[in-house]
Amino acid sequence: MMPRRIMVAALVFLAPLESHISAQTVLPIVPKPQQVILGRGMFRLAGSQINIRLSAGNAADHRTARSSLDSALDELGLWTADWTGSGNPHIWIGIPAEDAAFADHARKTGIWPDDHLGEEGYALSVGRKQITIAATTPAGLFYGVQSLVQLLRGAESQGQLPVVTIKDWPDFKYRALMDDISRGPIPTMDFFKQQIRRSAELKMNLLSHYVENVVVTKGHPDLTPPGTGLTLDQWAELRDYAADYHMDLLGNFQSFGHFASILKHPAYSSLGEGGRMISPVNEDSYVFLESIYDEFVPIFDTPWFNINADETWDLGVGESKALVDSIGIAAVFAGHINRLDAMMKSHGKRTMLWGDFILAHSESIDMLPKDAILATWEYDNLSSYEHLLRPLAESGRELFISPGVLNSNRIMPDYIQTRGNISGFIKEAAQFGVQGIILTVWDDGGQALFTKDWYGVAYSAELSWNVAAGNQADFDSRLDRAMYGDLEGTLAKAINLLSRLTDLGPTQRMNEQVFMSHLVPSRGATVGLINLDEWDQVLEITTAIDDLIAGATPRSRAGDLDYVQFTADQYRYMAEARHDILQAADHYRVASDEGATDGDARRQNIVKALGLIVSVGNRLADLRGRNTQLWLRENRVHALDLVQASYDGHLADLEETTLLLQSALAEFDKGSPLLRPAAVRLQVEQTRSRYFQGWLMAGPFENDDNSAANPDHLAQMGGIADARPTVYSVIDLPDGTKRPWQKIYSLDYGHLDLARQYGPTQQAVAYAYARITSPKAQTIRATLGSNSGITAYLNGLPVHRNQAMRSLTLDEDEFELPLVSGNNHLMLKIDQGTDGWGFSFQLPGLAFKNNKFRYYLQD
Repeated sequence: MMPRRIMVAALVFLAPLESHISAQTVLPIVPKPQQVILGRGMFRLAGSQINIRLSAGNAADHRTARSSLDSALDELGLWTADWTGSGNPHIWIGIPAEDAAFADHARKTGIWPDDHLGEEGYALSVGRKQITIAATTPAGLFYGVQSLVQLLRGAESQGQLPVVTIKDWPDFKYRALMDDISRGPIPTMDFFKQQIRRSAELKMNLLSHYVENVVVTKGHPDLTPPGTGLTLDQWAELRDYAADYHMDLLGNFQSFGHFASILKHPAYSSLGEGGRMISPVNEDSYVFLESIYDEFVPIFDTPWFNINADETWDLGVGESKALVDSIGIAAVFAGHINRLDAMMKSHGKRTMLWGDFILAHSESIDMLPKDAILATWEYDNLSSYEHLLRPLAESGRELFISPGVLNSNRIMPDYIQTRGNISGFIKEAAQFGVQGIILTVWDDGGQALFTKDWYGVAYSAELSWNVAAGNQADFDSRLDRAMYGDLEGTLAKAINLLSRLTDLGPTQRMNEQVFMSHLVPSRGATVGLINLDEWDQVLEITTAIDDLIAGATPRSRAGDLDYVQFTADQYRYMAEARHDILQAADHYRVASDEGATDGDARRQNIVKALGLIVSVGNRLADLRGRNTQLWLRENRVHALDLVQASYDGHLADLEETTLLLQSALAEFDKGSPLLRPAAVRLQVEQTRSRYFQGWLMAGPFENDDNSAANPDHLAQMGGIADARPTVYSVIDLPDGTKRPWQKIYSLDYGHLDLARQYGPTQQAVAYAYARITSPKAQTIRATLGSNSGITAYLNGLPVHRNQAMRSLTLDEDEFELPLVSGNNHLMLKIDQGTDGWGFSFQLPGLAFKNNKFRYYLQD
């Protein structure tokens, strides 16, 4: 199944014909059809049986079209299907070239012939008495049936369809979904098959899975942790299952950049460079990759195989440095790709790879195979994507683009950014003759449950099929009716309500770490801070979602709403728990007041504090159990323990506070003095301050005398003043070890405890980087605190230094930051002496949004 090549001219001259559509009529079909002409009247069927005739040669080629229609009729409880149809059936489905009687019927109906349809298009006619679907291939016929299924599911009156003529075809030749199964949850075989069925209903024709170490080969059976990988037989089973749904399974194996999952295995650690990349100067690397390819590549039927090769940030920093210095980084990269390309050609495949290195090193493109397929990716909502498209398109190679569902390290996708990214990227790609769209879904972090992604998958499928579509309100209405049979639009409305959370400061763009932030102070901490700003808006939004879902009556896939409800409940918990912890702290503070004389009132305050803490713990335990249930609906057990551990750590804190309060109550009943709030982990205060919690950090480094005379550990990055680290940056130490830059998020609201982060150490230093984007040039006030010394640099210049040996006091130092318009680079050097080690930082009174270590000031 290799559909026709897209012609850019088609995008220009074959505009949708909607002049005959009533302004009030929205056909429940996703993707939106290219041409629709609405007639007068309705198709209605008296009786309980519908007569269906299939006129399309080999019936085996159409079994999934037939089964999907059967399933829909059964699901909706409409009619019993009789496929022995002859004469003049209620539904006549066929390929005109394979049945003369059907060809004559299709011509008389007025839907045939049509040169626009190509290999995957279809024509669908709903008349008052009869429905007709015609196509040139089984794939086209299948897609026509999917549109009919959606019409039936989304009908305003069950079993009644408006008279309409639809002619439909894809704008892009390839329409793909790629799911990351290597850095988080690994789906069950049943869920893999659900992905295939639902993607095929959305008229996607490629499915790929990002693979690092989740393939079990005979040559490397130890590559994958037990119970996590897919065997070659399972991959073949998925390939064959996908083929039945007119979908190809595109092979994928990471072959250069992200290799850490394999390198952490002792048997393969010698293949690595920088800890995250397979070495291009180690011959054993090619022996390993060839052995994987020999078993894995032949499984797939597509004429190309994705070797990935993205984000090769360690190239030239380890053992490949000498070769890079000798022939250049582009030549080393191209040399590696060419060797892998030769392996691919031995299997009759063309090489597909990501284009980020090529865009950064344009000289490499002429060194790469002429038939290589390039895929350019971007997940931000940009004003233009031309810089990602033109250089690769002008090379003459086949080009794919990859927008994404912005899912990484989030409780749910940021659909505001996702919609803008998908729409902008795809519409601009159409101008460059792009062959296909690969929607990527990345599962960094443990909260990524795929069912939350279907809205984004459907939106990408919509625009991949019909570039001129994409009006959100129109899409939302069609999606809920077509996919869920929900006339009220519940899921889309709930998604849009949840998306409003993205714009609220405390959610930090839906960052999953916010969910596990400490609500009671860390053990040994003197005080915990809670900021309630905007959490009341979170409660308003989640309450609206409750009301919306409570009234939902979907005819299909009602289980998807469980994931939306769970997400809303997570945010409700975050809002309510903050209120409850502050109330518990207030109750205990009153009870522990040594001047209080009313013993009964003091005791009641302890009991109230205890009840609130127990209630918070019970609600979190309930969420943990529901998360486990939702996880196991989709996924294997693998990696679930990592998610559960984040719940368990939080639950342990609440359990300890509960036990401390119970002990305090018992001692009080004996007449003993009450412990101070800090002793029961309830020294909690409300604050209006917003501290920076996300940083990009490197450390620890030796700092023998804790003075300014110490070496600049960032010299290889241009020095501390000019260093602009990324999440892929690595610092090489003289002893041969490395210090990677890591995204760090403080679970304590007011400060970051480096002793907890890096372990016990003395006379050390660490570096913390944040990017501050300002809408204008302005000088603002900043405050910080630190254990021992700290130095701050902004845009290469020192702006503050305090080398005092001290304990951490929040906001102890105050200084100015002269910001430029646009991006500003803040670097902190945090020294450590012999005691605690940590720091705090904030911009008092300023509103901002942030995504990890990137902060955006509001105008």
